[in-house]
Amino acid sequence: MVAMAEELSLVLVGFGSVNRAFCRLLARDAQCLEQGLGLHIRIRAIVARHGAWEADTTFPPEVAAKLADSVASGLARLDDSSSVPIEGITVFVTPTAETIQQIIRRTPVTGKGCLVEAIDVDYDAGEPATTFISEALTHGMHAVSANKGPVVHHRARLLADAKTKGVRYLHESAVMDGVPIFSSWAAGFQPGGARLLRFRGVLNSTTSLILSGMEKGQTMSEALSEAQKLGIAEADPKGDLSGMDAAVKVVALCAAFQLGEPVVQLKEVTVSGMEEVTLEQVRSMRSSGRKLRLVGGAEVSADGGRATARVMLEALAPEDPLYGLDGADTALTLYTDRLAPVTITQKGSTVEDTAFGLFADMVRACRPETCV
Repeated sequence: MVAMAEELSLVLVGFGSVNRAFCRLLARDAQCLEQGLGLHIRIRAIVARHGAWEADTTFPPEVAAKLADSVASGLARLDDSSSVPIEGITVFVTPTAETIQQIIRRTPVTGKGCLVEAIDVDYDAGEPATTFISEALTHGMHAVSANKGPVVHHRARLLADAKTKGVRYLHESAVMDGVPIFSSWAAGFQPGGARLLRFRGVLNSTTSLILSGMEKGQTMSEALSEAQKLGIAEADPKGDLSGMDAAVKVVALCAAFQLGEPVVQLKEVTVSGMEEVTLEQVRSMRSSGRKLRLVGGAEVSADGGRATARVMLEALAPEDPLYGLDGADTALTLYTDRLAPVTITQKGSTVEDTAFGLFADMVRACRPETCV
């Protein structure tokens, strides 16, 4: 039992399915966090594209969880003051980036504060997520993020900013929906001096689900529609089908694993998507005992240097560690100079998995002594 709990004020940027699931997780585990880890969780602000709530003080996770359910069911909106169930809340309509930065700056951090960021990815520059994360770090808040863009374009700078302020920037949910890839590498591989030589993986659950559906006889449009109904595919799946989403994840992994020097840039990744794949191609591959999957990876030569990175359709043979994936499964295989290949597999990703990655990062940032 922890004698006295320390208040942790959260600012949530983004209120789509991921941060809504995060709020439900907070409400469910709030008592455990307080009694077990001494963290008294409170919400300072919730920000989305169309509206925002900022509390004069803070409000409990239970209120945020109820709001999440109401927003998901269409019964409430962040830009509607009539949706506010408690006093002391300022409602903003269509907040600008500057307004969001001001909300972050107004968050008291005499105890602890943490930004929880889960907005749409910007492949080209990682904005405005990077600006919000940087603002939080400069203000002395931890920042946990599900966004690939800042990892790809600004990870080194953000880590340096966090170190200067004595806080943490963590991004476990940026790749494979919260599966502990980055923390496993840092805690399990690096301490033993393992050097990464290459990695390859099926990193995009949307394309995996589509190809799996086509193996069962669905057309691409039918499989895509099913993926969208399940909430796995975006309304605009261009980034998934073109391979760009997987390419961004490959560069994020290169940056975090420090594979190659200097780290490969997104424009240097060879990308070939699956927009033109046909049902006949998929069926033909299956009849020959193979599976088509969109695979991303990178490798360095024996003498080091810049990594070579690619994303392309591959015909996987039964002996391939990625062959057993089905549906929305994703996986990553690491090849090092110390261990036999290690494959980390996620069976059917969900939005709750992504939320858990944010939740675990929040705990890791605020209570590092509890982590191995």
